[in-house]
Amino acid sequence: MDQAIRRIAARHGRLSVAIETVAGDDDLYALGLTSHTAVNVMLTVEDRFAIKFSYSCMTKSTFATVDSLSAAVREHGGACRCAAGFGPGEAAVVTEPRLTVELRGVSAERPPGPGPWCRPGSIRRA
Repeated sequence: MDQAIRRIAARHGRLSVAIETVAGDDDLYALGLTSHTAVNVMLTVEDRFAIKFSYSCMTKSTFATVDSLSAAVREHGGACRCAAGFGPGEAAVVTEPRLTVELRGVSAERPPGPGPWCRPGSIRRA
């Protein structure tokens, strides 16, 4: 997850340094992240991990470091949560052939390419 977040920060955060040189607790705002680019990072993270940040998470400190952003993604269900509303630990039946899900954990694999992560009706409660 951290590597995916790093790639998103590098692509959308417009940082002044290479992401490979950024430690997990380095201040991304000091490295060039702005409120505008933080929104771009947030939207991309939401899409990539199929989560929706709560209003209480939409703070400068959430996006200040790679570590804090990773923690927020984990708090919101990580890659296991989908538009269908499933959370970690919930059993589900997956009918989307391009999606690999650990049904009782918090990991999933995003299909390659653009487009919706979970099509409506592709996941239902077990």
